[in-house]
Amino acid sequence: MSALASRVARLFVEHAAGEPVPAASPRREPWVAAVLAPSEHCDAAAAGVALALARAHGAPCAIAAVAGRCGGWGMGAPTAPATRCAAARAGAHAIGGSASGRLVRLDAPLGAEDPSGLAAAASALLGRAVAASGVPGALAVPFARDAGLDRVLGWHHAIVVVHHGRILDALVQPVLESVAALGRPVARMEPPARVPATAAMLGLRMPADAARAVAELGA
Repeated sequence: MSALASRVARLFVEHAAGEPVPAASPRREPWVAAVLAPSEHCDAAAAGVALALARAHGAPCAIAAVAGRCGGWGMGAPTAPATRCAAARAGAHAIGGSASGRLVRLDAPLGAEDPSGLAAAASALLGRAVAASGVPGALAVPFARDAGLDRVLGWHHAIVVVHHGRILDALVQPVLESVAALGRPVARMEPPARVPATAAMLGLRMPADAARAVAELGA
């Protein structure tokens, strides 16, 4: 990597010189959020919410996964030292994935045949990774809800519902209310545009919509 590229990368993945890198508080359990999203927005939504949770928790990095998807995150960016450490801690527990920027991108299990089983396996894996690393995480779920999937959603600290702004509130509000009935904080989020989505998937920067959603959750 050239010196210029290295300096540009540090603007995204490291703090300014002399500024301490925040660590996750040992007094606070890192959150694991579920993100209900259309399949075409799952990667960016999970990455964005994970990065926003990291900022809210004062953690140096975060973990993201997509239920039913192993690999396929695409290219990576220069990795922050804290992210390499988190990935190594997850790897020590036989949890596979890749590190990019401030994001550890997990490979979700594929053994189950039904959507709720895939979501449950991915959620369990993400929970183990979060426990091992001490940083928050987000799991994108691209499946239609049923009783089994709702049970899995209820395992998480909070739930984000991704939808396009052009969808009428009259259609979105009943969905939000039914998700809120699971007993977890719920927030809505629009899918990020292409450039913010790419930055999020590379672990470089959280989309503004993800930051607003996590603030609404009270994380």
